[in-house]
Amino acid sequence: MTKSKEAHMQATAIFTSNDIVVNGGVILAGSLFYFLDSKWPDLVIEAIVFTFVMREPQEF
Repeated sequence: MTKSKEAHMQATAIFTSNDIVVNGGVILAGSLFYFLDSKWPDLVIEAIVFTFVMREPQEF
């Protein structure tokens, strides 16, 4: 496998894991917002998701 294909696979893995985390965060934040009738769960979860997503590129 060439280096360009390895980079492509790494990028695919990063994007896939980020999508899973972001989608899970959105579902969790929406559920907590609905049941608690508060904006704070949404803000906290989105800050956590943002931190996770911004940290990923630093691992490579």
